[in-house]
Parts: sequence; structure tokens; C-alpha cells
Amino acid sequence: MIMKWIYYLSIVCVVVQLSSQDEDLGELAKCFPLNKSTLLSPKELLPGLTQSRLQFSLEFMKNVFKKSKPGSNVFFSPHSVYQALLLTLFISDGETEKNIKTALRIPHEIDKLEVLRMYTLEAGFEKMRALNASANYEFNNVNKFFYENDLPVRECMKMVFKEELESLNFKYDPFLSKQIINEWVSNQTKYQINDLLSDSDVHEDTKLILVNAMYFKGLWQSKFLPENTKKEIFHSSPSKKTFVQMMKQKGNFKYLISEKLGIHAVQLPYKGEDISMFILLPPFVEQNSIEFLLRKLTPEMISEIVEPNYMVERPVELGVPKFTVEHKLDGLVPILEAMGVGDLFKNSSNLSALTGGNEVSFNDVVHKAKVSIDEQGTVAAASTAMFTFRSSRPLEPISFICNHPFLYFLYDNVSQTILFMGVYNSPA
Repeated sequence: MIMKWIYYLSIVCVVVQLSSQDEDLGELAKCFPLNKSTLLSPKELLPGLTQSRLQFSLEFMKNVFKKSKPGSNVFFSPHSVYQALLLTLFISDGETEKNIKTALRIPHEIDKLEVLRMYTLEAGFEKMRALNASANYEFNNVNKFFYENDLPVRECMKMVFKEELESLNFKYDPFLSKQIINEWVSNQTKYQINDLLSDSDVHEDTKLILVNAMYFKGLWQSKFLPENTKKEIFHSSPSKKTFVQMMKQKGNFKYLISEKLGIHAVQLPYKGEDISMFILLPPFVEQNSIEFLLRKLTPEMISEIVEPNYMVERPVELGVPKFTVEHKLDGLVPILEAMGVGDLFKNSSNLSALTGGNEVSFNDVVHKAKVSIDEQGTVAAASTAMFTFRSSRPLEPISFICNHPFLYFLYDNVSQTILFMGVYNSPA
């Protein structure tokens, strides 16, 4: 509850700050011209943008799962990719801007300037959240524009993105520039994501690299006792089984059975209750149970599952594998193109809002994510970079044992955002 009050307080503070900068609105309009007579309020914008993030996260997951190797573990941060694309929206114009909005599932009636206002508000909230990190959990979510120091970035962009913009000398020292970016990502993710960019990703023709870095460390509200962790069989498929360290406990957890999805689900809150892990466990009747689940899963169904009063608290005998997964997503360009980014990764893209000209265009995306789950809690981190080379309660506890493939996601109850998402297929 305290964190929600901080969130609303940060909205009020930033709105006041924006409205007090009337003398800068003329400069701001050069980069973000308003295409309608009045701006929607944050309260009016929040439902549409929240739904857009949820829809993007689910569709991105479905596309990533289709491209992944059968039986492999999948883990990524849809919010990190969303944030990186949001940065491209702010520097785009024309058809490219429209296409990115489509890919982000942002409603047509929401103007880019309104998206920027909400971005500014949420960035202020995340900063306060990071400063108020406690022993219960840490959360950090930051964005950065690394640009070639001779790139003529417009003053209106420098005014809006004071903290996000940093110039580097790609032209004369691409190796050092790569090291600086990788070190920044490593520091922001508490050394969970290292070497995000390789030597081939950065060279003397690089003009711009957009990076999002995200880190979360949370303690379970109800911890698993290490002495209860035992080696048990995990059924990766009907014909393949292996051993996994299974953490176990009995307690009261929010739980549901969904006949629509053919699954049962449980919510595992972290201390502070702002962020929770949700596990969706299909019955293990055939090898493609996760694929069938993703086909049926809709944003509306996820909205129901995460609704605070939707699940019922009841006694559960819980078993969750202890695991670490590190995943680098390759081939993201075709996935994003399938989601509607249009010409973003082509020479014809229009990214002129950054400089006033068309000196830059993107050609690739890199995303790395890592999650570690043990008896104490969860550590998760991710980073995304987009870079350019051109310019009812039963008497007995319910058994919820995750001994076969399951879908899981970390959900921020305050910002109503899926932070991380994954499929656990195998202990291998």
C-alpha cells in the first residue's frame, strides 16, 4: 500500500513539474508536436497503456516460444523490450512512428506526447522506487541513449532526455564504447547481465545504441526451508525425465483452477507484496501442453488472473524447482517485424525526430535475461539493446507440484506490468 501512495505522489509531482515549464513547451513541440487540441490526463491514459503493455507481453511471448527450440527453457523481459521500443518511438516520425505504435499496441487515439508524459511519470516513480529499496526487494529499471558524439542531437531531445542521453566516441574507439555500454549494463543489473554487446555489434560506423537494463531481487513472503528441498523427478516430456532440486512448503496461497485454460495457477508474493510470481501449470497429458496454453491465453485472461481479488487463498502443498536460467534471444528482428514495426530495421525508416535529419537507422536487437530461483527468493535481470550501423477452501491442502513444464511470470502489482516471463521445460 505504501508503494502505491508513492506512485500516485510521483505522478502529482511530475505533472506539476511539466505544467510549470510552459516556457519550454515551444522547444518541446519541435520534437513532440501535439496532434490534437487537449492532452488526456494520466488517469485517462493509464488503462490504455497498461493494456497495451499486457497485450505486447503476451504476443511477444507467443512469438518467442514459436521460435525457440522445442524443450528448451525460455526466459526474457517483455517490459525491457517494450521500453527499448518505446525509446525508438520517441525518436521516430511519419509511418515509422505509426508502425512502432502498432507494434507496441498503443491505442491510435493516444498521442506520442501523451506517451512521453506517462514515460516521464513512470521514470520518476521507478527512480523513487530504486532509492527506497529495502531488505525485502530491489527493483531497478533504467534506459539509455548512447550516441556518437558528433551526432547533432536536437536541443528539444536533450531537454526531455537529460539523464538518458550519453555521448560516446564510436568512430575513433568502438572497442572502448562497447566496454562502457557493457559495464553500464552490468552495473545496473548487479553483474547479472555481462557482455551484452559483442565486438561485432559496435564499430566505427555505429551512430546510436538504445539500451534498457532491468534488475529485480525479491525475498519470498513465505520462504522455502532448505531442509525441505529434495531431489525429485521432473518430467520434461512423456518420454523424458530427469532429476531436479524441488523446493517444498505447505501454506496459504492464492490459487485458482481455470477451466478456460485447462490449468491451475498459484501466486507467490515477494515481501512487500508489490511484485509476485504467478505460475500457470497445465496438466501433464501431452508434450505440447505449454503450446496449447499459449494458444488459449489472452490479455483479458491474464488481467483476470492478476486481479487482486480473483484468486482464492487456500492451503496449498507447493513444489517449485530450484533453478537458474540465462537466455539470450536471437532473431528478434523477424519477431518484431511480425508484430508490426514495419520499416524500423530498414534504410527507409524515419528516425528523424532525434536529430532533425535521418542520420540513423536500426539493424538489430540484442536481449539477454537471467533468473535464479531458490529457497530465499528470486533474482532476475534483463537488458535490451537496439543499435545502428548506419547512420472455496477444502479441508486438505491442494497439491501444486511443478514437476513438468510450466509458464511463469513476475508481475508488478503497482505499475500493472509483466516484468519477466518464462517457460521452464527442463532442469538441463
